[in-house]
Amino acid sequence: MGKLYDPRVGFLRRAYVFVMVLGYSRHMYAQIVFDQSAETWIWLHAQAFEYFGGVPAVIVPDGLKAAVIRAALAIDEKPGLNRSYRELARDYGFKVDPTPPYTPEHKGKVESAVKYVKRNFMKPRGELDAGVLGWQLGAWTLEIAGQRVHGTTREAPLRGFQAVEQTALLPLTPTRYEPAVWHEAMVHTDTHVDFGKAMYSVLWRFIGKQVMVRACGDSVALFFEDMRIATHERAAPGKRRTIEAHLPEGRRDLRHRSQQYWEERADALGDEVGAYIRPAGRVRNGSSGQRAHFPP
Repeated sequence: MGKLYDPRVGFLRRAYVFVMVLGYSRHMYAQIVFDQSAETWIWLHAQAFEYFGGVPAVIVPDGLKAAVIRAALAIDEKPGLNRSYRELARDYGFKVDPTPPYTPEHKGKVESAVKYVKRNFMKPRGELDAGVLGWQLGAWTLEIAGQRVHGTTREAPLRGFQAVEQTALLPLTPTRYEPAVWHEAMVHTDTHVDFGKAMYSVLWRFIGKQVMVRACGDSVALFFEDMRIATHERAAPGKRRTIEAHLPEGRRDLRHRSQQYWEERADALGDEVGAYIRPAGRVRNGSSGQRAHFPP
């Protein structure tokens, strides 16, 4: 959708429109977003199901990476489903029928709906604020797109949905769905994995192994070969969650050493090393002054 103003961050960003269209009535849900991550993809499905008041029995997703992992080159082989999407399908009870690569005719209904949104909603508008456009898109979906006579069904999508399709949908989950996102990560030599720009520890014997991270709400769980090996409270970007029992015995005490301890260790290696690791403006023995500089 080009670049739109994102009021959450205060500048223009590349924007996308997510569209879910029902196969019988062609009634649709549309939402403006700024990324195509698995977390956003899962959240949009939950939003669409709430909008429709139920869940379609079968979902035909496009072949983007958030929904489908291309497991083979052969066009007739079934692609492996992303674990996040598979969990969403299991919790809501719908089946997934992903479109094979290079077969646009298998997803013509949603392709047409996307073009319709772009040409009939976006093109006449000069508005660039996604907050304003999001509200306008919701109203347009019901008042314009939902009331038009569809070229294929020869009926207004909203009327067909309310008369026939709505009662055929599967019921929503009893409680509001909390999206779970899976992510593959490598365990670094410091016994931590990186997820969402934060660090989480696992037992040191998993160093160098690939593990799966499952993030749901405020918790992050880590799995190795489907065995849970750690659970943490979710951390903010730049923060670290460490369980001391995960560290090798020789390293557990080191993480509690003070800055002075490490400065003294650096001084023992040489005056230049001690001066190099100290913050600017502070020199050895606590006296103030300009930081010493040394050639590389």
